[in-house]
Amino acid sequence: MAARNKYVNKLHGKHIVIFGGTSGVGFCVAEASIEHGANVTILSSDSNKVDAAQARLVASYPEAKNRVRGLPIDLGAPDVEDQLVSSFEKMQPLDHIIFTAGTFKFDSEDWTQPRSDLDRIRNTANVRVIAPFLIAKHAPKYMASNSPACSITLTSGATAERPMGQGMAMHTMYSTGLYGLAKNLCLDIAPLRVNLVSPGPIDTELWDTIPEKEMMFAHLKEKLPIKEIPTPENVAEAYIYCMKDRGLTGAIISTHGGGILV
Repeated sequence: MAARNKYVNKLHGKHIVIFGGTSGVGFCVAEASIEHGANVTILSSDSNKVDAAQARLVASYPEAKNRVRGLPIDLGAPDVEDQLVSSFEKMQPLDHIIFTAGTFKFDSEDWTQPRSDLDRIRNTANVRVIAPFLIAKHAPKYMASNSPACSITLTSGATAERPMGQGMAMHTMYSTGLYGLAKNLCLDIAPLRVNLVSPGPIDTELWDTIPEKEMMFAHLKEKLPIKEIPTPENVAEAYIYCMKDRGLTGAIISTHGGGILV
C-alpha cells in the first residue's frame, strides 16, 4: 500500500510570502516552507540582503531554484501602501503571508522619559504595527481563495505577556498592540485566518552586535526552564503550524522557552 502524505504535503505547491524573510526567524520559515514543497517569496527593505538571502536558499535547496524569489520593499516609507499593492500584484496569488519584519534595538534607553526620540518611535511603529495592518487591508484581494485555506501570521513578542523591564515600555506597547490586531483582523477579513507567533529570546544574528550577548545568554540559559536559548529553526515550526491548521485563527502561539513563567 502506498504511503500517504496528507499531513506533510499540506503546504506543497502553496505560495508563501515572508516579509522579513532575509534573516533570523523569517529566513528559517523560508527554509522550512521550501522543505515542505512550497513556493517562497522573501521581502526586505534592503535589496542586497534580498539577493543574498535568495542566493543562500538556492544554494541550500538547488532543486527549488524555480520556487524561490525575492523582492525589495520599504515598509517604513510614506508610499508603503503603493509598494504593497505593487508587490501583491507581482506575487499573486498568495496562499500564506508571514510577517517577521521589524527592528528591535537592544539598549538601555528609557523611551518613557520626556525627551524620547519620537521619530524613532514612530518609524519603528510604522514597520512593526502599521505595516501588518496595511498588509491585512490589501492582501485579501490577492489571496488564492477567500477561505481558511489562506492565512496571515504576524509576529509579536513575549514582552506582551510579561514585561522585560524598565525602559521597554514602547516595545511592550508594540507587542501588546499586535496581539489585539491579530485577534480583530481574524474577524475583519474572515474566513481568511489571522494568527500571531509570540517568541521570547531567540539566538539570531540580531544579538551578535551586543557586547554582552554571551553574559546575557548564560544568564538566560540558567533561568529558562528548557535550559537553552531557542533557535530560529525551532521557532519557525510555530509558523508552519499556523499555516497548516485550517481551524486556527485569532490564536496567539507563544514560544518562549518558559521564560514568562520564571
